[in-house]
Amino acid sequence: MTKLIAFGDSIFAGWDGKENVSANQRIPELIGQQLGWQVTNVAIGGTKYDDSSNGFTAMVNKTDVTGFDYALVSYGVNNFSWP
Repeated sequence: MTKLIAFGDSIFAGWDGKENVSANQRIPELIGQQLGWQVTNVAIGGTKYDDSSNGFTAMVNKTDVTGFDYALVSYGVNNFSWP
């Protein structure tokens, strides 16, 4: 089976702008359902695409990506530390 790992912020973690949706309704999981892939979603709300202790680089460094066929990365424009 094809394996996908997803890195991201609140959007991939399930935030729809008003509330958190269930795990099977998150974007990476919906993609996996459509393609018949196994999905591991390590997205964390509030993280940024930066080098902080819980940012993208730290998230990747602490995650074993061995065995995954694809990686999906998504961060919103507000996560680039722009005002």
